[in-house]
Amino acid sequence: MSGSNVNLPPGFRFYPTEEELVVHFLQRKASLLPCHPDVIPDLDLYPYDPWELDGKALSEGKQWYFYSRRTQNRVTENGHWKAIDIEEPVLTSANIELE
Repeated sequence: MSGSNVNLPPGFRFYPTEEELVVHFLQRKASLLPCHPDVIPDLDLYPYDPWELDGKALSEGKQWYFYSRRTQNRVTENGHWKAIDIEEPVLTSANIELE
């Protein structure tokens, strides 16, 4: 977890499934409920270029984790973030699609 601002014990690894991300983190965050451990930071994504995100998000391997609000302003200093409008289903461990 390079550079995250979260104080985690040595050896901590964060490899959640998609179901865990939705059920245990995102739903709780959207419901304004506490999340333990509170490891995923809030990030105003759009002012940053992708190469500037290191150290601002929780990272494990090639995955970066952060909460960000949708906004119409996606402009950075060097370009803009492009919306790809692709939705992929999130499946539970029993192959049931979460809604």
